[in-house]
Amino acid sequence: MNSEAERLQEKCLSSQLIFDGKVIHLYVDNIQLPNGGVSQREYIRHNGAVAVLPLNDDGEVICVRQYRYAVGQVFFGIAQTQTQFLLARMFAGAFCGGTGERPV
Repeated sequence: MNSEAERLQEKCLSSQLIFDGKVIHLYVDNIQLPNGGVSQREYIRHNGAVAVLPLNDDGEVICVRQYRYAVGQVFFGIAQTQTQFLLARMFAGAFCGGTGERPV
């Protein structure tokens, strides 16, 4: 770690799992700031996802209309598929072949 990163690093003093869902996990951590002060950080951990950008034979992007409950609207977006191990595999440097090859 370089000296700038060390100066900016926040240290976890304690961590509490607030919500343990099937897809997301919400945490509140008490942290020590670089200046010695104490604060809190709220964050989620997610099982991971992969997005597929399907193209037709003319190279055009294929979008799907999806209702998004959290915002109460229909959006155009690219197809998404969840996978529990995608992020772990990516960070481990393993090949994730096949994850995005499922039918859209």
